[in-house]
Amino acid sequence: MVCHEIRQIYKKLYKEFGPQDWWPVIGNKTNSKFEIMIGTILTQNTSWKNVEKAIINLSKEKLISPIKIISSKKIKKCIHPAGYYNQKYNYLIELSRWYLKNKDKINQMKTKELKEELLSIKGVGPETADSIILYAFNRPVFVVDAYTKRFLERHKLIQRSEMSDYYAVQNIFHRCYSKLSQDEKVRIYKEYHALIVELGKRYCRKKPNCDNCPIKYM
Repeated sequence: MVCHEIRQIYKKLYKEFGPQDWWPVIGNKTNSKFEIMIGTILTQNTSWKNVEKAIINLSKEKLISPIKIISSKKIKKCIHPAGYYNQKYNYLIELSRWYLKNKDKINQMKTKELKEELLSIKGVGPETADSIILYAFNRPVFVVDAYTKRFLERHKLIQRSEMSDYYAVQNIFHRCYSKLSQDEKVRIYKEYHALIVELGKRYCRKKPNCDNCPIKYM
């Protein structure tokens, strides 16, 4: 029953909002893997608008590379709009060092190993790691964020007590789409996560706007 509702909600949101084509592209260019990785760090505890400003700053200074992240003194100033810039600067340094060390063997890593590697980096938790795995490396893992937990709890698809268990929530989506191919899972997981974000920004806020919500009666 839960899986039926999960799949129906996806269809409804897709019909309402259309394809989101995430990860968000800045300007008219295609995101590089490393730019997406930077974005997952910068987006912690801030809005995408602020992340966009920071990435534009880095791009103008031609600093979107792991070597330049490590060596440039301009990084903090560039990422200032994203907030917590001292902390995020340190996280970006650690991520860049990891990427330089592992970039040639990432494609050979199994997803579980890649996840463990990413979680060993300071500043990378489950949501950040899964964002990198899904959006930068096109591996089928569902990204669980605050919007996801909120809408599931409000629709009584999870209990409030389950909201703190990242992997229990993630497993709902993995279970519901278990029969799809790897490529189909990646496509659905990217799209679904982006649609949930859109739902959260427009309707399923901390103070909800349920009257106009497209999944109000689901």
